[in-house]
Amino acid sequence: MSITILLIIYVVLLFMLGIWSHKQIKQPLDFFVAGRHGSSWDITGSLLATVVGSSAILGTLNLTVQQGWAAMWFLFSASLGLFLLVPKVASIYSHKKLTLPQLLEQFYGKRAKQLSSIIIPTAWVGIVAAQVVGASKILTALVDLSYSNAVFISGGVLILYTMLGGQISILKTDKIQAFIIYLGLFFLAAYLFYDFGFSKVAPLSSSFPFNPHFEWGDLIVLMLTYSTTFLVGPDIYSRIFSASSPAVAKKSVALVALMLIPFSIVLCYIGMHINGLDLSTQNNSINFMIFLKYNSSKMIFALGSLALLSAVLSSADTTLLSASIILVDAKKQTKIDMVKSSRIMILVLGLLAVWIAIKIGSIITILLTALAFYSGAFIVPMFVALYTKKQPKGNSVVAMLTGGVVALLGKIMILYGVREWGNVVVISGFVVNFLILFYGHHVKIARRD
Repeated sequence: MSITILLIIYVVLLFMLGIWSHKQIKQPLDFFVAGRHGSSWDITGSLLATVVGSSAILGTLNLTVQQGWAAMWFLFSASLGLFLLVPKVASIYSHKKLTLPQLLEQFYGKRAKQLSSIIIPTAWVGIVAAQVVGASKILTALVDLSYSNAVFISGGVLILYTMLGGQISILKTDKIQAFIIYLGLFFLAAYLFYDFGFSKVAPLSSSFPFNPHFEWGDLIVLMLTYSTTFLVGPDIYSRIFSASSPAVAKKSVALVALMLIPFSIVLCYIGMHINGLDLSTQNNSINFMIFLKYNSSKMIFALGSLALLSAVLSSADTTLLSASIILVDAKKQTKIDMVKSSRIMILVLGLLAVWIAIKIGSIITILLTALAFYSGAFIVPMFVALYTKKQPKGNSVVAMLTGGVVALLGKIMILYGVREWGNVVVISGFVVNFLILFYGHHVKIARRD
């Protein structure tokens, strides 16, 4: 069976699940949070597939080019964020909300919700775009397609099946995709280890835990801007809100946190192995596809290709739905109207993500820039609300906006090569957020909630 036929079967399966899920929607909560009936298998599979997207797989593979084994920190930090979340899962679930901005409104008032309903969807469109970039690069390596055509195809598939079934569709497709991701990448790692062992891989001590391309300051910034998004993240919370009980949600979060550790090691081993090969580019995501196509069996090639594609789509659908629901909820519509409006918003945001994917082709650049702004704005206030039970409402909006802008400026400095000072500015964004939140009494706000 050719890879083209396999891809067609895969896409058809996604649409069939989307259509089936569409028929299962009997009430608005089915579309938003799968009726809060998600089992442990549903939530664990969906959460794993959401976390392990193109940013994790293709991003980590590319990071190994410069950072070597230190690229493991990327998913290690995600695992840490989830472990920190575990003790608070039951508390988050008890609020019975649909979105993170609804929680912010409960903790900090209406103005905080309004601000987050603008910032989060804006950042999340960037993340969806990053996933579309990943899917498109995979498609161009698999079949004879231009990058722009691959963007339109991958974006179109993503938009349509997310619109059809909402959260029910996502839970069902994510569970299948998570299985394919894990099976495909672990099979590939086993294949590489059986044939080559560590002969083409640099020693662990050569680049882990730190090296000239990844120092302790970079780790702190990664923890603040990436790890914390798993402690306070709209997509993560949407999985919690979709669980049938707090016990199910807590168990699922803990399981995924554990599963990410071996996954990170295996993924980095694959990247380090590719680093040792004489391939045509310095882009490991492309090299990965070249290696699969010409240096592995047809079964490994098929599994690896589907694992990558599954990882991309499973992250993008959740992110797209979360952003759409947040924007629609900000208009205070009834839940029935929200379903219709959410589908329209999925289309609008999806097309915007496609446009961004065509204009900007770097996965890590899009992802980490979007997350820097989001994390600088909301991590500190949510952490304070969850862990201290204090919600100083008067300064919350100024603190969120200032923290987000400062962290974003720091990230831009890093992207333009001013890494050390950029790291300092990113960290200062969180400090400034905290100081304004608790001590910014001199800041005048026109109206308080």
